[in-house]
Amino acid sequence: MDIKISNKFMDKSETQILINYIDSNLNKFQSFQDNKYHILTFGKDNHHTSSGDFNIQENRELIIKYFKKTINEIKVKFNNNSDLYISSFWLAKQENGSHLGLHNDNDQGKNTHFAYSAGIYLNDIFKDGELWFPKLSFTYQPKCGDLVCWPSLGDNNNHAIQKISSDRYAMLIWLTNDKNYALKY
Repeated sequence: MDIKISNKFMDKSETQILINYIDSNLNKFQSFQDNKYHILTFGKDNHHTSSGDFNIQENRELIIKYFKKTINEIKVKFNNNSDLYISSFWLAKQENGSHLGLHNDNDQGKNTHFAYSAGIYLNDIFKDGELWFPKLSFTYQPKCGDLVCWPSLGDNNNHAIQKISSDRYAMLIWLTNDKNYALKY
């Protein structure tokens, strides 16, 4: 299967630090879906509005730690010996009623430099809010600290987030093999 999961990838105390950061800085986030979906974006993304530079100072070292861990984990899980770089990342919060329709992370061909997609879930979701890959007949219920990763390209990797009934927090990361699209940090 193209989807890999690393349970308890991030320590629960570290997830809480990022949740606190997100909740304390929502005024800096872009908001969608009647103010129920909030994202703070960074990096080389040809579809979404990104700030470009990684300019977070608070919790910077924690985020960079997980950039490095994510690169290493993807190399191991996918037996990939090529160079990988963080291209884009988001901190995200979805509130009750939010969802994300079926999509592919290459954004209709605008982000073909994305090689892998990864999500680190910052809290448990006990009901609703599943990550769903219909062509793979795979559904994942978010668990605090888990890393879920998959190749960004390919129709089999189209996915959606089912409508949620409680807050859902994540650190979302897209990786590339192209150094020209590497996020500077």
